[in-house]
Amino acid sequence: SEEEVVDQSLLADTTLYCVGDSTMCNYPKLDNYYYPRYGYATQLGNYFIDKVTVNNLALSGRSSYSFLSEGEYNTLKTSIKAGDYLLIGWGHNDEKEGTATFRNAKYDSIDAAIADTNSFQYSLYNNYIKVAQDAGASPILATPIVRADSKGNYSDDKAHITSTGDYRQAIIDVATKYNVPVVDLTTITKDEYTTIGYDEAIKYHAIKAGTDETSGNDPKWTAVDTTHINYYGANFVSYSFAKALKETSSPLKDYVKNDITKPTESILTKYADYKWEAYSSPNLSSYSPASNLATTTSGWYGTAFGSLGGDPTVEGNGYHACETSSGVFKVGQGHSTGKTTYKGKIASTEEGRAIVFKQIAYNQNFTLTADAEILSYDGNNTQGGFGLTLLDACWLNKNDSTILTNSVNASVIATSETASAINYCRDGIDSTGYKQSGDKANVGLSDGLKASFEIKREGQTVYVTTKVYSSDTSFTEYKSTYTDFDFVAKDNNYMYVGMFGARGAIAQFTNVVYTDNGTSVDA
Repeated sequence: SEEEVVDQSLLADTTLYCVGDSTMCNYPKLDNYYYPRYGYATQLGNYFIDKVTVNNLALSGRSSYSFLSEGEYNTLKTSIKAGDYLLIGWGHNDEKEGTATFRNAKYDSIDAAIADTNSFQYSLYNNYIKVAQDAGASPILATPIVRADSKGNYSDDKAHITSTGDYRQAIIDVATKYNVPVVDLTTITKDEYTTIGYDEAIKYHAIKAGTDETSGNDPKWTAVDTTHINYYGANFVSYSFAKALKETSSPLKDYVKNDITKPTESILTKYADYKWEAYSSPNLSSYSPASNLATTTSGWYGTAFGSLGGDPTVEGNGYHACETSSGVFKVGQGHSTGKTTYKGKIASTEEGRAIVFKQIAYNQNFTLTADAEILSYDGNNTQGGFGLTLLDACWLNKNDSTILTNSVNASVIATSETASAINYCRDGIDSTGYKQSGDKANVGLSDGLKASFEIKREGQTVYVTTKVYSSDTSFTEYKSTYTDFDFVAKDNNYMYVGMFGARGAIAQFTNVVYTDNGTSVDA
């Protein structure tokens, strides 16, 4: 029989709430990517009539479990009402075993899974489906989109099948048990990518860089983000969701625009504000540092870069990023002739510091810890300090006032002679992305000040901890969390982690421990 034609003008206004991760979310600040990231929920409105208001609550780096502590989850619970809809799109981060976002999905049966409060299936039903239904709203489940694979292998984590479960199947099992409509975006994107091939599939994805402007500034296809999609990809996934929704029992299907069409490559255009930068990863194999920047432990290197006020390799300029004995590092900048000779600083528009660093892959999960003590400090200086850092780029001994990095820091930075900023993040290539979002504290930098630091990267999230000691056994602890940090703003291949000192502060770092925590798969 012919499908009943719905008079869409008679439909009531409704709200479609969306929860999920970075493959769905809105990005308030687009990255300096050739084709920036877009979550597909940002484009759903293109495929529904105007009677649907899309309220996209999705957040990067979250899972069905970690999202519960966010204000957006409280917004969902207090705002969703009868007649509304809830699109539930988890999976990418729930599958990350050993992280704060993990939920297990491997069980002998759906009933066994639902009975375990630590399961992915339990979380889907109790935290989302039931919340919607109790409010009189209608839930819709969506399986996660695949991660593009150059070999076309979608039988592993690229299609969300891991040692802790088949997350696509877990969602479908929950949908079946509770009679909830489900759109299988995993299969839809897998079939599309397999049909068109990898070279075409990556056109749906974020591309982190362009080629040299003298070559036409074309996209650099090898700089592909195989997890996150671009504007074209977000429209493809949204179109696919709306088209597949029409084959479900969800009443929301009546709101899909008539005669929607698959988006074409014509909408794939370069980000208007993209800026090509002539940056190359440092060649460490041929690096021969000066003695004040020399290290002996394999894998660690000393450098200074940014607004330095002089050549850091000249010892008289006061820079140190060296290993004084095995596992003991002296890092910072100081001088004996007065305040005017102190250079480098940590500020929103200017950066200069000495660093002992390790180069690691851009997708590396890790933990770095260290103890530190200030050997000398000029108390008249502000915007100087010490700590641990995670950088998106690095230069070898370059005095250049235009250099700014994206960085996350477990640190103590002087804001006055008696106060400091504890921990901070800069996520942007200029001052608009500067976030001095750690704690403010009455900590005055001085000779002998002791602290311990930790930086931990798990997927899209960086956790930083600073402990400032008032005695050998008494300390104040400061914790900060930064989510969706741009790890590839300048360097598409590497990140740099290590110890730093700046503007009058020279610190000694001991008990330095770097731990490789495996490869990150971000969402």
